Amino acid sequence: MGPAPPPRYSSAAARRRGAAPLLLLAAALFTGLGLWQLRRAGEKQALLAEAAARWAAAPAPLAALPGPDARFRAVRLRGRYEAQAQVLVGPQGRDGRLGYLVYTPLRTAGNEAVVVARGWQARPTPPAPPSPTASGSRG
Repeated sequence: MGPAPPPRYSSAAARRRGAAPLLLLAAALFTGLGLWQLRRAGEKQALLAEAAARWAAAPAPLAALPGPDARFRAVRLRGRYEAQAQVLVGPQGRDGRLGYLVYTPLRTAGNEAVVVARGWQARPTPPAPPSPTASGSRG
């Protein structure tokens, strides 16, 4: 008697064996992505808590806040708005209406320009077009 012939597998069994490593790889990839999302959610919650704490602090003079400490802080400034340099960003929708984010430079007494985010302004509703009127004679 000679050696036994190698076992024969059906093509369906071979496909299942070939798919198993791919399924394991996909499961590992999606598990890693899920863990990354959970870690990122924690980072975002910490950032939002920091921003809320800074917004709750009393406004401070801009000069008293060094670079990174100025993030998410309300500041106290005196100056004059330069309306001619105002920028409208949009249109953007909010509560079913179109409008713009308004940014205006504020010129301080020291001639320093600081861009101020002044909020969202609804776009004015355009006037209704005039109603057509009929005129003429028949005869």
